[in-house]
Amino acid sequence: RFVAKDNLKRQRPEEAATILVHTTVPFSLEHMEEDTPWAEAEAAILADLQEKLGPIPTPVEKGMHKWKFSQVYKRFDSANEPVGVLPLIPPREKAAGKSNYVLAAGDAFGAQSDFQSCIFSARKTVDFIQSLA
Repeated sequence: RFVAKDNLKRQRPEEAATILVHTTVPFSLEHMEEDTPWAEAEAAILADLQEKLGPIPTPVEKGMHKWKFSQVYKRFDSANEPVGVLPLIPPREKAAGKSNYVLAAGDAFGAQSDFQSCIFSARKTVDFIQSLA
């Protein structure tokens, strides 16, 4: 899904070459139950990198981090319109005539799973909170 020469992306060319790889949701789902240190997933990622980039030096150091809930697998669908934020009133609050909201927000409420949808959702959330004042 995403590969970057991280030291260059951070404008630090003097630092050791660093390759950062983010995988896809399907890849993560396939390897979700794999035990640490995720040797099978790591081997698949390195093989894919070599296929796409050609020969790469043997890494001096490697690190894997599993994000179980990092990417939207199925976005919230509201008639195919991104809503940005979903204000909910818990049943007890509603029954008591109160309107204390619980807000559901994030890129799952945008058009797709990406940073722009996070920003869209944040703006919609701020707009909603300001509308309560």
